[in-house]
Amino acid sequence: MEMAIHNAGGFVENPGIIRGAVYTTGGANTKGAYTALIASTGYDCDGLYLSFMANAIANKLLVDVAIGGAGAEVIILSNFLVNNAVTFGNQIYIPIEVPAGSRIAVRAQSNTASAQSYVVCHLVRGGLWKSPGGGTVETLGDVTGTSRGTTIDPGTSLSTWGAWIQLSAATVKDIVALWPQISIISNAAMVSSPFGMAFQVGVGAAAAEQIALGPLTFSSITTFMSGWPQMWLPCQIPQGSRISARGYTLDTVDATDRLYDLCLYGLNN
Repeated sequence: MEMAIHNAGGFVENPGIIRGAVYTTGGANTKGAYTALIASTGYDCDGLYLSFMANAIANKLLVDVAIGGAGAEVIILSNFLVNNAVTFGNQIYIPIEVPAGSRIAVRAQSNTASAQSYVVCHLVRGGLWKSPGGGTVETLGDVTGTSRGTTIDPGTSLSTWGAWIQLSAATVKDIVALWPQISIISNAAMVSSPFGMAFQVGVGAAAAEQIALGPLTFSSITTFMSGWPQMWLPCQIPQGSRISARGYTLDTVDATDRLYDLCLYGLNN
């Protein structure tokens, strides 16, 4: 399937759609083999725009995106948290230059050995998708032992910020922007009415956190989440910083409904 879109002087191409080809083969919470999304890119591009979707509400996935030949892949995005709400797709733009002729591949791990993630990859050159300078992407808050993010608990009081929860003890590099990713906990008894939720990102030592981003709001029900636009959010964080987050709930303090997982992806300069 070929598709090309021109906008604002830029160029976006989708060389194909991969459905059900990214899945775990190494057992629960273990990365499987790489699956090629693009065997060879047709031109130099400024970045990759990827869209993911899980195949079942019970599945939780962390997906790696890599460049390079089979057996020599280099990861450019590690442990991207794929929301297990099946009616909600997850997107991320990776503003990393990719030369023509590159192989783009993905691999995944999940809490179940049979989970799948549907993936679409777009090559992007110039235009509106041209992002601020970045060289690598740093992952914060991923929990590989359970194939999840860090669980955020807003606490037992409505309209009150919960405790700060650490996502990273120290950032590896300077960060110029953050891309947050959330995932529901999958309480089968959750009511159908949406719950209003929010979170903030903090920088600094425990009990001395300074708000760096947020509040970012979203709503959540059993199989759906809605929230902020999927984009890089400018945020200057120096190398070596402790990163944490805290939650807020407007509508529920149920022991499971109020919980959600969070990962942050930091764009390094």
